Amino acid sequence: MLYGLQPWSASTHRPDPEASSVVITMGCGDVRPYFPGRRHEDWKLYDAAGQGIDAVRPIRAEIRDRVQALVEDLLPNR
Repeated sequence: MLYGLQPWSASTHRPDPEASSVVITMGCGDVRPYFPGRRHEDWKLYDAAGQGIDAVRPIRAEIRDRVQALVEDLLPNR
């Protein structure tokens, strides 16, 4: 199951990790809960906070490429 990219926040709705195949974190240094038995990946990314559009575009492209690779890995016959 793939979910939209959204920041982790105790105040936002969180999908049930037991229904997830993969838990992705983005190396932001935030404290995150641990979901045992799930595949975990921490994608180290540059922090886009406060950056201009020219700095953010490559970060966005890297996330897009990683998501595409993840989908291909999870659904190879798609």
